[in-house]
Amino acid sequence: MTVNTKEIKGTGPSTTGYPEQYQDYLFIDIKPMIGKNGQADIKDATGPTWAWVSGGISNIDEARNDTTDSTAYMDGHGFTNHDVTGSDVSYSVTGNRKMGDAFQEYLRSIADSHGTYRNTRMIYVDADRTHTIIAQCTISNPKLNGAAANAKKGISFTIQRNNAPREIDGVLTMNANSDDPYVFTATVTAASGSDEPKAVVNEDATTNPHGGDANPLTGGSPEPAH
Repeated sequence: MTVNTKEIKGTGPSTTGYPEQYQDYLFIDIKPMIGKNGQADIKDATGPTWAWVSGGISNIDEARNDTTDSTAYMDGHGFTNHDVTGSDVSYSVTGNRKMGDAFQEYLRSIADSHGTYRNTRMIYVDADRTHTIIAQCTISNPKLNGAAANAKKGISFTIQRNNAPREIDGVLTMNANSDDPYVFTATVTAASGSDEPKAVVNEDATTNPHGGDANPLTGGSPEPAH
């Protein structure tokens, strides 16, 4: 594919100031390998089945609920000492039903299942690309239907992290697959410098469709060249 255009200044993601939520990336493994412990492996982040949770998604809200121990000790002179002894992290996601989207079709496929069928793994890439984690997770409360007759169907679900997350050791590169630009292949390489970003996300295929996706606005297949 030939690329002979460039992004207009001010239309891309901000690298200073206040990042917008869309600059974060949330990926879910839509073909997880579940072990005997009922969870997906997060020691190896590589693989070709990471779906970008983005199509039809309008809001991702993180919630952190810490478990704390509050105890007064003698050396504290009667004042209370607080320690965080546990954490419960989840993501509430809302949007609209988008048929054919890789993640949403995966969500529909597990909506009526229980147990380990709801377990998978997630990768979260922060906006500045310096903090990237992989975690085991469970998808709960999927809602795929509900709206007025003349409105888009709404969806919502929760992603609950399980156990301790892990940090990517090296540089994570996420490349959109050519056959489905909303499914990414993850690779990890050793970092060559301390100032190198922890993650690179290449989603060009999404915004620059090619092949059968590049039909004229009139619809149908492109006319053959003369």
